[in-house]
Order: sequence, then C-alpha cells, then structure tokens
Amino acid sequence: MKRPETHIYLSTGCYETAFRQRHADVVYDELLGYGTFSKLHAVFFRADQHLGAIPVRSDVTAHDLGWPKKPRWLAEGLFLRWLNALIQRNYPCVVTAYDPFLSGFNAYLVAMRHRVPFVQYVGCNFEEWRARGQRLFRVLPGERSEAWCERWVYRHATRVRTWNHYYRDYALKMGAPPTRTIALPPSPFNDAYYSPEQHSSGRHFADPRVPLVAAIQRLKADKLVSKLVPAFVQIRHRLPTARFIIAGDGPERAVMQRQAEELCVADAIEFVGHLDVGDLLALMLRADVLIGGHAGRTLIEASLCGLEAVVYDFDWHRECFDLVRAGRAIPLEDASAMAAAALAVLGQNNAGRHELRERAHTVFGRNAIAQQTRVFYEQLFSESF
Repeated sequence: MKRPETHIYLSTGCYETAFRQRHADVVYDELLGYGTFSKLHAVFFRADQHLGAIPVRSDVTAHDLGWPKKPRWLAEGLFLRWLNALIQRNYPCVVTAYDPFLSGFNAYLVAMRHRVPFVQYVGCNFEEWRARGQRLFRVLPGERSEAWCERWVYRHATRVRTWNHYYRDYALKMGAPPTRTIALPPSPFNDAYYSPEQHSSGRHFADPRVPLVAAIQRLKADKLVSKLVPAFVQIRHRLPTARFIIAGDGPERAVMQRQAEELCVADAIEFVGHLDVGDLLALMLRADVLIGGHAGRTLIEASLCGLEAVVYDFDWHRECFDLVRAGRAIPLEDASAMAAAALAVLGQNNAGRHELRERAHTVFGRNAIAQQTRVFYEQLFSESF
C-alpha cells in the first residue's frame, strides 16, 4: 500500500463553525494538511501554527457549498461530500478532530470511508459546560443527542488524545477505551512563548517600581471573572501602589468596569483589550502575579515566562501547577482567597522566576512535546498500516 502523504485536520463541521463564530461567509476555515509521514517530526512545530501548517484548501465559502440558503442537515451533507472528495484527492494518513460532536462524527465517517486512523482530541469537559447551562454545539437537536454523539465518538475513535490527565479521566468516563486514550501536554498557541524576551514588543505597562497584577483571558461569565476586581480591591488595601492590567475583552468588561468604579479602584485598573503576542509577552514579563478564573493554556504561557498564577481550583489548573511546581489553586468564587494567594506571590519579589521557566520548558518545551507527539503518531501508524 502506498503510504499516504497528507495529514488532514478536521476542526469543525460546516454549520458549527458559522454558528459558533458568526462567520457566515466562512464554512470551513481550519482544514490543514501536514507533510509526509517521514517529515512529520520536522513540521510538528513552527512559529505560525501549533503543528505547522501547509494549507490544503482554506478558502471554502458558504457560496461554494450552497450554504446558508440550505437547511442545516443539507449544509452538513454538502460539507461532508466536499470533505470526502478532498481527502480522496490528498491520500490522508490520519484524520483528527478537536470536538467530539459534528466534527468528530464527520471525521469518523470520512476516516472509515478511506480506511485511515481517526484521532479525537479532548480539550474540554463538556459536562461542566452543561452543568453551567451552556451548550457549545447547538447545531445538534439537544443535550441528549450531544451526549450520545460524544460518547459514540469517544468509543469508536482509533485514538483519543487529551491535553492532560484531567481530560483523560473525563474521556474514560464518557466511554473512551483506556488502552486507546493517551494524555499528552499541549504546547502554547505560539512559539514566541519559548523565547519571550526575543519576541516581546517591549511595551511599557506600568512603573517597574510598583506591584503589577495581571489578568489575561476572555471576559465572559463562563470564564469566572466576576471576583477579579473585588480581589484586587483587597490587594490594593495591603499594597496601595499596586496596579491591575486586564488583557482581553468580552461581555463582562462593562460589568467589571462598573465594579471598579463602585469600589473606587478605577484609577488603578487598566482594561487594555485584546493584545497581540508581542504585547502579551511584554505584559507577562512585567507582571508580578497573574490572577484569573478559568485560565486554560494561559497557565502554560505564563509559566514559560516565569509568571506565577493564582486561579480557581477546578479543571486542570492544579495538575498544571503540580507539573511546574508553582502556582496557587484557590476555592471557586473566593475573592479573599484569591487576594491572599496573590499577596503571597507578590511577597516573593519575583524570586524563583528563572527556575519556574526552566521547569516549564522541561514539561511544555518544544522538544519535549515534539518527541511525545512523534512517538504517539509513530505508534499509531505502525499499528494502522
């Protein structure tokens, strides 16, 4: 059998992307192809993409598939037909999917059609989203169909690859076979975090003589940001010169600005909105402590900059802190605990930042993750061909 030459990354279903991101003119914008298997180790990491990308076709529009004038089920059918033809032309060696709903289901169908392995990624605990009354993938009829589809995809994937052991436990709970479910650490979204001084914009955020607290995340209710400003108020009582910079944007920004005004700390808080990577690096290098609700990969990026974090004790936060032996996990929605933990970090006067960066590179470094990813795919391909 001729060895396939392209790695197809199936990120979302056609309607899903447009519905969630409101990009009505883009049906499928994250289809990437990767080099031949013999070169996979060389393209796992590049500065422009998480895994290094050679676009196969990323310009498919709603007009190309006759959507959005078509019903949802027909739009998905048209998308699947287009995807099947694309894979048939490119000889895929593996099909991967990020979410286990339409993305995973579509990936499974085309992978089985062409007899190639299918890898399902897990980077979210969807039960927690449902418990908070939120649904990411509303294109499916309801929560029951979502849960059925999720379990079905996990059970039938050739491999289930998770960000960490917290998500691995969740995948196993949802029916993923233990022998086919592997936890591998994620990389930062951009290679610049591996050498932050080199890629920093050098932007000036605050007087270097004053304590600087930072928050870097989307300002949405599901990110649990409601206690950040109250926590800073308590920090400010102990350290009157402290400043707070909030990077990110979202519906909760106006609420947090009102909080700052009502609590009389508006003059010490700066909302800087979305920042590019260079400015984010400058902020992380300058900040003395990072506080947040649901942090995600920001914990990885902060640790690579030597910045210690204080976040809520849920999701994979504690697991990340155990890996890099730094950071403080606090009870949910506890502003006093957040302030106390942040003050403890500020009291260290940035001692241990270099050691934190070294430990983070050992766990999340380019070479470490590339080696684990290479072994993962080599084992997968050796069993599949």
